[in-house]
Amino acid sequence: MSDFRASLRARARAAGRRLVLPEGDEPRTLQAAARLRDEGLAQVTLLGPPEAVEAEARRVGVELGGLAVEPPPAGGRGLDEAVRLYLERAAARGVTADEARRQVGDPLLWGALGVAAGRFDGFVAGARSTTAATLRAALRGIGTRAGVRRVSSFMLMDT
Repeated sequence: MSDFRASLRARARAAGRRLVLPEGDEPRTLQAAARLRDEGLAQVTLLGPPEAVEAEARRVGVELGGLAVEPPPAGGRGLDEAVRLYLERAAARGVTADEARRQVGDPLLWGALGVAAGRFDGFVAGARSTTAATLRAALRGIGTRAGVRRVSSFMLMDT
C-alpha cells in the first residue's frame, strides 16, 4: 500500500466519521461498506429497502453486521424533517411541498439531506448513479458554503 493511501486510512480511522451510501443494494457499494467497516474507516449506513439490501448482500457474500440499513422515507417525523430542510434549500427554485415530498424519496437526495441535517458526515455514491445525478443531489441537499460560487471535483487513482 502506498504511503499516501496509508496516510488517508489512518486519518479516516482517527476521524470516526459517519458515511451514508445511498446505493445500498448495489454489489460494489455493499463490498465497499464491508471494507470500510472491517478496516475501521467509517461508520456506514446503507440506504435502500432492507429486504433488497439483505438479499443482495447474501448474493455477493457480504455480512451486514455492524452496518446500518435504512429504508427509504415512507412517512413520519423523519420524512417531514427532510421535506422541511429541502424546502428551505429549494424554495427559491419554486419547489412546492408536494414536489419536495416526492423528491426526497430519491436515495441520493435523502442521503445528502442526512448530511445537511448532521446525521451523517458525508455520502458516497456513483456506483449506479451518474456523476451528474450525484452532484445534483449534493448541491440540492447539502449545498455549498456561503460565498462559494463554483464547485469542482477530482479523482485520485493509485495503482
